[in-house]
Amino acid sequence: MKKTITHSPTWNTLPLLLVYAFTRLHNVLALPLFVDEAVYIRRSQLVREGQVLLPAGHSRILHAWLTAILGPDPPGGAWLGRVAIVLLGLAGAAAVYALARTFVSHRAGLIALALWIASPYALFYERMSLGDPALAALAVVSVWLAWQMARAAQWRWAVALGVALVAVLLAKASGTAWLPLPVVALILVSKAPWRRRLLLGALSYGTFAALWGLFMVVLRWRGYDYFATAERFVGGADQNIIERVWHNLGEVWGFDVTYLGLPVIVMAIAGALIGLWQRPRPALFGIAALGMGGGGAIVFGNILNSRYALNHVVWVVLLCAVGIGLLIERYPRWRFVPYAAMTLWFAIFFAPFAYNAWYHPADLPLNDNDLAEYIRRESSGFGVTEAGQMLSAADETLPVLGLVANCQALRIAAHPVEVACPAFDWFGANEQLFDRAEQTAAQGPLYVVGENLVYLDLSGLPQPNTLVAAIERPDSEHTVYLYRVEQGAQRR
Repeated sequence: MKKTITHSPTWNTLPLLLVYAFTRLHNVLALPLFVDEAVYIRRSQLVREGQVLLPAGHSRILHAWLTAILGPDPPGGAWLGRVAIVLLGLAGAAAVYALARTFVSHRAGLIALALWIASPYALFYERMSLGDPALAALAVVSVWLAWQMARAAQWRWAVALGVALVAVLLAKASGTAWLPLPVVALILVSKAPWRRRLLLGALSYGTFAALWGLFMVVLRWRGYDYFATAERFVGGADQNIIERVWHNLGEVWGFDVTYLGLPVIVMAIAGALIGLWQRPRPALFGIAALGMGGGGAIVFGNILNSRYALNHVVWVVLLCAVGIGLLIERYPRWRFVPYAAMTLWFAIFFAPFAYNAWYHPADLPLNDNDLAEYIRRESSGFGVTEAGQMLSAADETLPVLGLVANCQALRIAAHPVEVACPAFDWFGANEQLFDRAEQTAAQGPLYVVGENLVYLDLSGLPQPNTLVAAIERPDSEHTVYLYRVEQGAQRR
């Protein structure tokens, strides 16, 4: 068999990494802040103010720490919150290249990196300040470290893997799905004697246990339950598990068809089969990574949307690149065929998606659930961001009460105007919010930004009031209203 020559990666991987950074950072605030993003940025601000462990109560903390270091305060906080994800994503993209390079060749590494850059699924979420893309990036780095540990059989890689697994869980509690990684790598990849493998596994898990155990002790001491939020979204090994798995498999298939395209999925399946035939150890390891990346959400996810399934996407792309790389090695005269197919995919599938992501996010071809969450409904940043900008530019500075679900996005957009974001009762009438508006109006006029929701009826606002603006969300019946409530206004 022809020996593969591996060239120095520097000269042509760095430009691709720069392309990755450009695609993720270009006009990165085009999509207004999703409700979770805005909340995470607010938690980062509180971390910077000294509440270092606060985000741990919501089953993720690493991203909040990183954003706090970069600077989460307005006016640049929203931008830096998304930059934090791109920085982690750069590490993940480099690891994607490194894995495909060691699995097959330098060429396969470049193909994997190019496909990852051009994946609409990755592009959409890696431009958002969420824990899911952070988890996905750190998981890829962990898999690369596991491969290095298994192949080199050196203790330093085992220690690094243990540290990386801690970072994975700090990114999001659902990273527990990656805890079998050292065992999988040592069984499927390593050729070292079993005694050596056991020592490496013990060192990797020992490092993880020491660091994670210390973190958990500190959390318990301060009264935080790291896994409490995550547990609300998962089911156990109960009588519904088969039905849940079947349903979730259908959901994930739909996500991949929408955001990757059927040709990539088919090529990934072919790549897994070709890899098992020609490079069985790397292929088995890649398939196992796909199982860990997607298995947890599929088996245990009571609520599954596309961002929760993001963790599996890189392995679909990687197996696709492995298949293309091996086919080119075997049939070098026909290499123009996969290159032409990739170019066509970039032009038809990626380019329109990227253009809309950069300039017209409301026109993105998302699935129905994602359209609702990120564009049309109360969790979206549309409407509240425009209202915040209007308040920021207003000639008169008044107190502002935010009666919207995504109030933190309103608060960020309204800077330097202060916005009060009272807590909602998601299952009640929220009469106390209108009482607060009346109490504030007793001291002088105020602005109220609100929306009519199941749990909030704006007819309860104190009167007299004046409607200043009604901002409709794209293609939606959900409207954000900006009112001026006059001094002395009372509820009727």
